[in-house]
Amino acid sequence: MKKLLFGILINIFFVSRSFSFSYTEDNRWLHSNEPVKYKINTTGAPAGAITAIDAAFTTWQNASYSWITFDNDGTGNYTFQEDNINSLSWGYAFGAVAASANYDYYPITEKDIVFESSLNWSTSTPPQSNCFDVQNIATHEIGHWLRLKDLYAVADNEKTMYGYSEPEETKKRSLTTDDINGIRYIYKTVKVPYDFSFLYEAVNDVSSGQQVVITSGNQTLSNDETVPSGITLLIEPNATVNLNGYKITTSSGTITVEEGATLSPNIQRKTQYYSILKGLYPSIASAISDVATNDRIFLGPGSFTENVSMPSYCVLLGDGKNSTTLNGDVSFTSKTGSDILRMAVNGDITVDGGSGIFIYNLNAYDVIDLDMGYNHEVWDVTTAYDGYVELYQTEPLIDEITSTHSINYGVMSYEADFSMEYGTYENKSRAVYSIARADADIA
Repeated sequence: MKKLLFGILINIFFVSRSFSFSYTEDNRWLHSNEPVKYKINTTGAPAGAITAIDAAFTTWQNASYSWITFDNDGTGNYTFQEDNINSLSWGYAFGAVAASANYDYYPITEKDIVFESSLNWSTSTPPQSNCFDVQNIATHEIGHWLRLKDLYAVADNEKTMYGYSEPEETKKRSLTTDDINGIRYIYKTVKVPYDFSFLYEAVNDVSSGQQVVITSGNQTLSNDETVPSGITLLIEPNATVNLNGYKITTSSGTITVEEGATLSPNIQRKTQYYSILKGLYPSIASAISDVATNDRIFLGPGSFTENVSMPSYCVLLGDGKNSTTLNGDVSFTSKTGSDILRMAVNGDITVDGGSGIFIYNLNAYDVIDLDMGYNHEVWDVTTAYDGYVELYQTEPLIDEITSTHSINYGVMSYEADFSMEYGTYENKSRAVYSIARADADIA
C-alpha cells in the first residue's frame, strides 16, 4: 500500500546536467538563518523519534557541497501552525502520511512538518511490521523544508523526493545522486581545497546564488579568474591566495576577503561608494587598467615596487604611512581629481598640470613636484632624507608639512602662488627654503 507524502509547495520541474530534481524557485534559507533550529513535539510519537529525526536532518546536512546546517533546539508543545517556530509534530496530515509547509516568505523564516497520528510509526531497523519509518519519512519531508518538491515519475521511485511511500520502507533514509544535486543547486558551497584542489575548478562548478569558499592552505593562481554574476567568492582567515601574476575580478558577483586571510600581493580595487571589492591584482598597474571613475586601489601592509602612472578620478590608498611602502615614482600627468594617501613613498611624486590632485598623509623620501596645474593640495606630509616639496607655476594648498631632514627645509618654490599653514621645519617658524618670483602666503 503506497501512500502520498504531501508537501505544500508550488511545483516547478527542473533538469540540470541530466540530473532531475524538482524545486521551488526563488525561495530558500539564507546563511544568516543557519543553523536552522527545529523543535520536536513528541506527543503521539514512537519511542526513539528524536534520534530518528536528528538522523534525517544530518543526512541533508552532510549532502556534498551544501552549506545548510541544522540544530535540534529541544522539545515542546509545538504544532503545525505559523508561530515562528520550526516544528515537527504528530497530528492531522491532510490525508497524507506526512505534510510540510512554509508560509511563503522570502527568505524562508519558518517550516513545519506534521506526521499523521492515525498511522502506525516505527524507529527500529528494520521497521516494525505495517509501520511507517520515522527517519524515512522525515528525510523526505525535510527535503521540502529545503525547497525540493515531490517527484512522481516511475523513473524517480528510488529517490528520497519520490512522492509516495509505504509501510516498512527505508530507502528514503539515504539520498540519491539527484537528491544531492537538488540540494547542491539550492544551497551549494564549494570548498577549496576540500571539494576541489584549484579555484578555477570550483568557480566553473557553481551556479548563480552559490558560493566558493577558500578555507585554508595556499591557493596559487595559474590564470585570471572571473567570479560570475550571482556567485560569491569568500576567502577565509586561514587561507592564502598567491596571485602569481594573475588577477581575480568580478563585475556583478561578490568577492569577500575576511580579516586574517593572506593575499600575495594585497592589492584590491574597490568602488568609491560602499567600498565594494571588485578585484584582487598582482600589480598596481593591472588594477589601474581596470579602474572605473572614482574607484579606490587599496595597498595592504608591506612593500610594493613599481612606478605608477595615475589616471584621473582614482584613489591610491595604503594601510598607513608606517605600514605600506611604495618603492617607485608616482606621476599625475594632466590628471584631475585623483588622490594618493596613507603610505610611504620611496620615489618622486610628480604632478604635471591638471587639477585637484590630493596628496595626503605620506612619508615622502624624495621630491613631491607640483609642476603646473591648479587646486592641488599637499597635506600632512613628512619629508625625510632628501625629500621636499617643490612648486613651479602652480596654485596649491600646502598644509601640515613637516621635515625630519637635518639640512633641507620642506618646501622649495619657483614662480608659484601658494598658501601654507601648520608647517614646521627644523623647529623654525618659517617653512620655505627658496622663493624666486613667487607669491607665497604662509600662516
